[in-house]
Amino acid sequence: MKNVFLIFTLLLGFNGYSTLSADSLKLSVLKQLGIKETELKEELWAEKVLPYAKTQTVMVVPHLIDENEIEGMFTLDAVIVVVNNQTGKIIQQYKEENLIFSDAVFISEFIIDTAPYMLTKQIRAFGIRAQFYGSSHANPYSEVQLSLFVQEGNSLRQVLKEEVIEQSSGEWNTDCNGRFHDMKSIILFETETSKSYFNLVIKKRSSIKLNEKIKGECEERITDKQEKKKVLHYDGKSYK
Repeated sequence: MKNVFLIFTLLLGFNGYSTLSADSLKLSVLKQLGIKETELKEELWAEKVLPYAKTQTVMVVPHLIDENEIEGMFTLDAVIVVVNNQTGKIIQQYKEENLIFSDAVFISEFIIDTAPYMLTKQIRAFGIRAQFYGSSHANPYSEVQLSLFVQEGNSLRQVLKEEVIEQSSGEWNTDCNGRFHDMKSIILFETETSKSYFNLVIKKRSSIKLNEKIKGECEERITDKQEKKKVLHYDGKSYK
């Protein structure tokens, strides 16, 4: 009997709670925010447990405000919350209001980024990546924007706003011939600080790809490779 009791205690965890199911957690968050499930842009919903705080889950709640299917446009509030995944209680939240999107360059998803963004030796941020695509086949386009957030009390504070860290564009004849530009970034932090936060370094690597049909074969050539470095400094509120 003692062994049974011990196993039961371990299953519950030392604090007496177990992690809520994804559906229960979602419903709890929506109830606290006063949002109905029918008001969501469901395909943009994102959630992830923080690897350094296992009882906390980050959620991106895409609250649809307006949608015009004829013009291919919609407006939403992106509500970012950190929730206790054992009790279902929202710990911190941040709202980006009235974001307008169109099908010319449409948003395909939000991705929660839990890479170790150490702003100081003690303060760690998490990221939200927004992935965009263009609808033109002849002029392909894609872009990834990164925003960083820190947890403070009962709120989230945005310290990096929509930095473009990946971008691809081009123009081609939809068969072979064309010119394409690609850029990807690496995020690093210096030991030097500004207002007690480490300086943020963005190393961008870009290249041009040329496609040309030669003797019936589509040949690819990479040219104009470049590397650029940008250093952002914290001004007491955000990185600029």
